[in-house]
Amino acid sequence: ALPEFEMAAEQVAAGFRKGQLGHLPAQPKFFVIRCDAGEEFKKACAAHVHTSFPVIKLFRDGRVVPFQRPRTAPVFAWWATHASRPALMELTQAIHVTSASSASVCFVLKADVSTQREYLEAWQEVAMDFLEDYSFVIVQPHTEAGGLVLPDATPPAVTVMGPDLDPVPYHGGGPDKGALRAWANYNRFPVVAVMSAWTVAELM
Repeated sequence: ALPEFEMAAEQVAAGFRKGQLGHLPAQPKFFVIRCDAGEEFKKACAAHVHTSFPVIKLFRDGRVVPFQRPRTAPVFAWWATHASRPALMELTQAIHVTSASSASVCFVLKADVSTQREYLEAWQEVAMDFLEDYSFVIVQPHTEAGGLVLPDATPPAVTVMGPDLDPVPYHGGGPDKGALRAWANYNRFPVVAVMSAWTVAELM
């Protein structure tokens, strides 16, 4: 896996040099810890590797995101940029909301970011929980996107958009991260979902 990992690091660096990854807040950095290289590395290895080698993880925003995909250079490079993207995007145009939800699951918070910061902060945390798999966005009521999403709802309000979804309304009663996460977890699948190894793993 190490040659593929190093190749991915070169691909990501080249993408930044060419200006292809300007949407990322920072360039992902790749590091290798040699657990057999000396005593100074044993503490880090004991905390993150245990007895299974190799282990690939992303560290960001005080969190650890484990890598559980095929260990090839293209997958490493894609995953590094995908998991490094902003966890929460603000959309202002209706066409962008439609595009984001046309082919995949998109969770949307409709709120005034200047007066409802507690909802924004909780939504950001939930977005980090589902970072690898789903898109989380915020729309403000006064924008075109805000007119499209939950037009009759009083902000703050949340919904999920995507193919074959029929979301259950959120009645958490406030900006509670646990309640919002449970709601998102319940609503991320279609009403009828085809079972697969991935689906079973997500439900466990």
